[in-house]
Amino acid sequence: MKVLTREQMREADRRTIQELGIPGQLLMERAGLSVIHALSEEVRSWNNLNILVLCGGGNNGGDGLVVARESLNKGAKVKVLLLKEPKSHESINNFNWYKKLGGEILTPHDVDLDEVTHWADVIVDAIFGTGFSGLPDPEMIRLFDLVNASTALKVGVDIPSGVDANTGDAKHAIACDLTVTFGAPKVGLIMPPGRFHCGRLKIADIGIPPEFIESNREITTRQIVAQLLPPRFDDSHKGTYGATLIIAGSKNYSGAPLLSAIGAAVTGVGLVYVAVPERMNTLITSYAPELIAIPVPGDHHTTKTLEAVSSILERVSSIAIGPGLGRSKETLTLVLKLLEMKKKLIIDADALNLLSEADSWLVNSDTVITPHPGEFARLTKRSVSETKNNYLLAENYAKMYGVNVLLKGPTTTITSGEKTYFNVLGNSSLAKGGSGDVLTGLIAGFAAQGLSTFEASVIAAFIHARAAEISEKDPRAFSPRDIVENISRVYKEILT
Repeated sequence: MKVLTREQMREADRRTIQELGIPGQLLMERAGLSVIHALSEEVRSWNNLNILVLCGGGNNGGDGLVVARESLNKGAKVKVLLLKEPKSHESINNFNWYKKLGGEILTPHDVDLDEVTHWADVIVDAIFGTGFSGLPDPEMIRLFDLVNASTALKVGVDIPSGVDANTGDAKHAIACDLTVTFGAPKVGLIMPPGRFHCGRLKIADIGIPPEFIESNREITTRQIVAQLLPPRFDDSHKGTYGATLIIAGSKNYSGAPLLSAIGAAVTGVGLVYVAVPERMNTLITSYAPELIAIPVPGDHHTTKTLEAVSSILERVSSIAIGPGLGRSKETLTLVLKLLEMKKKLIIDADALNLLSEADSWLVNSDTVITPHPGEFARLTKRSVSETKNNYLLAENYAKMYGVNVLLKGPTTTITSGEKTYFNVLGNSSLAKGGSGDVLTGLIAGFAAQGLSTFEASVIAAFIHARAAEISEKDPRAFSPRDIVENISRVYKEILT
């Protein structure tokens, strides 16, 4: 499912009107009617339903005037709070048609805003639309606060007012229960904090041809994952499905390598090797004897790790490094050596922290880095507030360094710099130490089976998040091991 910026949506509208010849008035009518259709699924009866429609002066306000007119026709009691005079020809037409039906028009200067927001059973937000950026003025913020305090059903027309369609920024915005967006989801509807102002999101077809909806950004869907998931064959053996190597663990972190390794094991990869400091060797094999543990001298990884794994390096096609690795300078030397190899690399956790301390580094093969906002802040020399949910920064970083980036968050961004997927699944069950270690293993396991690290990251993020969603456990009681336990059920969902 394509995800659009405001500029891309504007271009799709323009092409529909100018190249196809569909009048803007018809698009506005269909937009308003799609909101009416969505509302019909929410309300038991239109009769005597109190509906307050908040209308700005742009075409979003024109959409709202269609909603007001059609609500009136269905028997609702409707008030339009006109915040600005309509500008476009299409909006002016809808304003006049609503008035001819006897529709009530209010302005902020002749009404008690507190009273009218309390009067409403439904508040329709058609103030700003996708063109908004920056901050609303103080009077608008006061109105937003009153709307948010109301117990009415709040319905966003295309996008909640106050949400930036390109970034999801929402310092002062209406928190909707339902948002009906047109043509395609906008970036601001799926990136936090805007995502959390949408409520339930419905995408309405208003007549824009699919070929006009152009974007290099998509939401990861079950269909995409099903297409990418490595197949299984009856006539096969362990060598058919590749081998991966997990380099993880240090003196104080013995659990991380195990979580990564069992994550890799449930991808279907043929062999999982785990290189760990020697004292952890029996811990790995006693918990999961199907794993092949390779002991490394000492209590942290150094270039001696390469000597320990030298006999199996030809066999593995993907290497994950980072979980529980520690931050020894000797370990940084190992990480830099791995970057010189012609192997698919998954770089996570402390390996990223170590790279943030390096003077410079370059990749020599198919590589993905998997930072959370704190790790990405260290890599980019920015603050966490600047890296959190910053898909544009992730895209630019991927282009600059020639790596794939999986930036973790409520909406996870997976980007090559040229193509971006957004994973919108998951919940607070994943806000636990060790969840990221399992994800690293999943990516490594899928990459070992012939997928690029970009493709492996796309499907791993989806499966990882869905495994948390389907859990019957309370998020407080959920553990990273439950991700692994639930993955078989996720595969069944994907493939049926």
